[in-house]
Amino acid sequence: NSEDTMATVNKYIYRSNGIILLIDPLQIEDVRSKLLGKVPMPGSISASSHDILSRVTSLIEKGQELGPRDKIDIPLAVSFTKFDALDSIIDDAYQIKQNSNHSEGYNEDDVNAVNSEMKSLLMAWNQASVVQLAETKYKTSAFFGVSALGCNPHKDNKIPNVNPRRVEDPFLWLLKVNKIL
Repeated sequence: NSEDTMATVNKYIYRSNGIILLIDPLQIEDVRSKLLGKVPMPGSISASSHDILSRVTSLIEKGQELGPRDKIDIPLAVSFTKFDALDSIIDDAYQIKQNSNHSEGYNEDDVNAVNSEMKSLLMAWNQASVVQLAETKYKTSAFFGVSALGCNPHKDNKIPNVNPRRVEDPFLWLLKVNKIL
């Protein structure tokens, strides 16, 4: 919640070759209202997605001594976590609900489709400012939806079956953008 804390903890962020920014979609008011009673919710909203991205952007701009019109040259992968919790409010036809398919190598078409779908979802959830900030301030950015577990823990905090979904996408995208892949 504090740029000062972020500056201390992330003091080298402006020297990164890539950033994976993790955002909890259950902290988005429109998502919360659609899922009310369907999935366990975290406590109150601590910071908006836009505020989090804005703080990171400000840290990088200060660290790199960028002007207001300069774009940040660090690729940014904005990744919305716990995406399995949103299954009931996302159309089954969306690519983002399917597992990644990189078996033949990096699948750029798949990543581009997910990026477009995520932007569309963010617009529908009144998060256009997040998309606009990423596209205005960064030379390269993409949006992802990931799930580390693939399900919510049961009431006894046990996870019946770990089934991660799309967690590799932001990593592979950053490797591709940095010409490592």
